[in-house]
Amino acid sequence: MDSNKEPHMSTDSTQTVTDVYATPESRVSTTDSPLDYAGFWIRVAALLIDYVVLMIPMMIVTAVLYSIDSTGLVANLVTIPAMWLYFALMESGSGQATLGKRAVGLKVVDINGEPIGFGRATGRYFAKIISALVFYLGFIWVGFDSRKQGWHDKMAGTLVVRR
Repeated sequence: MDSNKEPHMSTDSTQTVTDVYATPESRVSTTDSPLDYAGFWIRVAALLIDYVVLMIPMMIVTAVLYSIDSTGLVANLVTIPAMWLYFALMESGSGQATLGKRAVGLKVVDINGEPIGFGRATGRYFAKIISALVFYLGFIWVGFDSRKQGWHDKMAGTLVVRR
């Protein structure tokens, strides 16, 4: 087939024109404009901002809890759910982003460009464990993926895009 020819267009029974050579990605988005995927470095910047925002309150809480229980069990029982809730509630909320993502102009959406729910945000948060297991390769993957998805994004069916 000559690659310089126009793509073959077909019509279905409702007379809607369909590009039969369209990639799945081009058929997925329900937004008026294509999604602008967020790359590796801007996502790193957002994460650094989130950790700075979380570090001060977490250090205070952890110090208080260690004074109660020196084993750290109580501190872990508080800080681990707090981190999960911060990321899951912020990314599934109306802003679709943590404070760090908002600061750099990013948001988390599903593969259709729609907001994600709490369940998907929770899955995305815990899937980050798998992204981190092999030398953080699941996070580094963002730099090489066509849709800039880390392994946790692929597992959760999410994208990080510019606002």
